[in-house]
Amino acid sequence: MRKPIRTKTALCLLSVLMLTGCTGARELGDLSVVIGMGLDESTECPDGVLLTAQIVRPSEMKGGSSEGLAGDQDGQPQPSRAYWNIQATGETVLDALRECTHETNNRLYLAHNQLIVVGKDAAKAGIGRHFDAFLRHNEPRPSTVLLVSATRASDILDVQPELDKLPAMAVTKLTKTQEFTSQSKAVNIIDYANAMLSKTTSLVIPIATVSEGESGEKTVSIHGSVGAVFKGDRMVGELSESEFRGYLWASGGIRRTVLNIGYRGGRVGIDVVQAGSDIEVSLVNGKVLARVKVKQEGRISDNGTNVAVATERDFRDLEALESEYIRSEIMDTFNKARDMNTDIYGFGEMVSKKYPSEWEGMKDRWDEIFGSLQLEVSVEGKLRSSGLVMYPIRP
Repeated sequence: MRKPIRTKTALCLLSVLMLTGCTGARELGDLSVVIGMGLDESTECPDGVLLTAQIVRPSEMKGGSSEGLAGDQDGQPQPSRAYWNIQATGETVLDALRECTHETNNRLYLAHNQLIVVGKDAAKAGIGRHFDAFLRHNEPRPSTVLLVSATRASDILDVQPELDKLPAMAVTKLTKTQEFTSQSKAVNIIDYANAMLSKTTSLVIPIATVSEGESGEKTVSIHGSVGAVFKGDRMVGELSESEFRGYLWASGGIRRTVLNIGYRGGRVGIDVVQAGSDIEVSLVNGKVLARVKVKQEGRISDNGTNVAVATERDFRDLEALESEYIRSEIMDTFNKARDMNTDIYGFGEMVSKKYPSEWEGMKDRWDEIFGSLQLEVSVEGKLRSSGLVMYPIRP
């Protein structure tokens, strides 16, 4: 009888050692929760960083957007912002974060940060010296979304959105929405780390711009030049909207998109509902050859012609036209990447895994090899239907 009792007693004592205490607990009131961050070049500290931290104001997050009114210079009530953008300069990101505490009186808490925006000048100067802190520290999330600003990072974080209270949250949602419609691609800290660990692959990060309407309201958008291309940790060029989509076609990033194809004196819209790609590399007579195969399915979304697009011949003609349209976008992007000498597709990584012995003689010359690399593109397009109507509805 004594042996079972002793065993139970020993287990109880051991379980006490596994209980955790509250020594690492921190009160929410002692923390400033950061929801977004911006990194810009600093004029005060040439080798440092100008950091913008967007801090949540919990008291303004309750209720509707019209609550929490404050007076402006004219004495008129204005909605109080649910955030506070604070700026500080430091030699490093951590140094700048500590400088922020002189104004907040609280320690900045990064575990809920959703977005990091890098100004274009800072991106061209190199982001590796700044991003090391986000990879090394235990608070920042690996899923934090990365963006490049067409101007300064602080400009993106200072635009009050119409449907959200926090600019950083609104921009993060915009990036993910653009990814769903295949107009962009959400890139996070892990994607950055993987690109930096690769000796050959170049990173593409979406570019956000601030536009101003006729009445003076500002909005953040991702269009026009939508992709910042990096060589190592430095931005070396940009991709246009069609070039970014060409990159997504080849890399398998297309989810849903719309193609406008010229046909019979008008235009036919094709809603792409499913797409996929496959990339293969091979050595032919000692030279690297890459092959991209794209398969996609779509349906006619609108008919801008004056004729019915419903026969089998019409479908075959449109499938051929859309396949050539996609192939053209892929080739335009590839030629742009080759001109910039940036392997945005990861061809080098594929060669190193498939031909490890031959790669030993290539890895130090990959930039030269990529500059003369040949690409073969094949596209298989399939139209499912013409929609609910067969003939265009015209007066």
